[in-house]
Amino acid sequence: IQDMKSSNGTFVNRQRLSRSGEESAPFEVKTGDELQFGVDVVENKKVTHGCVIATVTFLKEDEASSYSQFGTVAKLEAVSSRDLSELTSLLQTLKQREEALALKLAKMQEVILSVESDASQRFQMLLNEDHLLSRIEVLESQVQIYSQSYEPSEIQDKAAGLVEEKMQYEVKSKEALRRVLQEKLEYASKLAEIQRNYDQSEEECDKFRVMYEESQESLKSLQEAYDKKKEEFSDLESRLASLQLNTQNTSKRPS
Repeated sequence: IQDMKSSNGTFVNRQRLSRSGEESAPFEVKTGDELQFGVDVVENKKVTHGCVIATVTFLKEDEASSYSQFGTVAKLEAVSSRDLSELTSLLQTLKQREEALALKLAKMQEVILSVESDASQRFQMLLNEDHLLSRIEVLESQVQIYSQSYEPSEIQDKAAGLVEEKMQYEVKSKEALRRVLQEKLEYASKLAEIQRNYDQSEEECDKFRVMYEESQESLKSLQEAYDKKKEEFSDLESRLASLQLNTQNTSKRPS
């Protein structure tokens, strides 16, 4: 075997025959030697072009002629352990991201429940304010009744007190109502933002789920192909061993 000025090199038993771009001297190989043509080309942490590795096996003439009865040996399209490792790592990453998204969605749901609870409390405050307004109306009715039962001077004193109390209640009610409305707007804005984030997280989670399922199917297909080719290779080895045994038995027979 001879390297004809290749850039990625030719290796025999992991020893390179010549430097890059230089022609090597002819090298004799024998049965059992491991040949490697080129090296793995890595771009962006991914192998874009893999090397070719083979094991040398020489057959005698009678073995070669007998072996040819089985036809051309099927090529073993084995799945490299690096590909399986990268696919497994990708599946683990997708699973971790899906778990993180599920945790994020759970927290968002807790926030939404908290916002709903606060909104319920604010609504109760509105009911309390309405109760205060109703009390003011009752006081106004009492003023009318007092005007018919008391002397003018007493009525004026009581009316002045009631008017002042009414004004205080109105001021407090308006202030409380203003705060409630302002907080309602703030919570509505926060709820809308949370809902948008929730929807985006749902979409992202769906995408990762689809990628995870596709990766699982791809891994399953690769594993099935690998097992099938491995069985074919084992079958060929057993047939070759049987053929070699028959050849040895034939050669031992007396002429």
